[in-house]
This record gives sequence, structure tokens and C-alpha cells, in this order.
Amino acid sequence: MDVREEPLYKARIAPSRLNLVDDASLVDVVEKAGVVVIAPGAASSVDIDMIVSLARQAGKPVVAYGVSLAGLAKQLGILHFCPYGRR
Repeated sequence: MDVREEPLYKARIAPSRLNLVDDASLVDVVEKAGVVVIAPGAASSVDIDMIVSLARQAGKPVVAYGVSLAGLAKQLGILHFCPYGRR
């Protein structure tokens, strides 16, 4: 029988804290990312054209997620994925 000094829930690895991404740190975040995914809520809160430009400069693929970004993805020439939408 394995007897631990600490409870099992304390032995697990805790998630690391994430810092907020703002315009100043966006370049660093895009460079570290393997893929840039643009979620539906981003259209109202960030400059998507700027994110796409930064990702292209860094050589990263960009994917728009969700049916609400289908038209914008086509206009920007980026990939689009929606598990419920049609092609």
C-alpha cells in the first residue's frame, strides 16, 4: 500500500498562471505560438487584421474558429474551422 505524506490533490501539478495579452505583448505571444486561433469574441475586442499581419510576419498559420468568422476569414485569406458549419 502506498502511503503519501501529502494528499493526492496537493501532489498534482498546478496550472501555471497566464498573463493578460495586450498590444505590447502581442508580438511575443504570436512568436511563441505554433498556431494563431481567432475566436468569435475577438472580432469585437481586438484588431484582427493586425493579428493576422503579425502571424504572417512570424510565419504562423492563422485559423478563424466558428461560423461567425467565416466571411471575415475568406476576406482575409486565412483558414476557417467550424465543427457545425458547412464548407
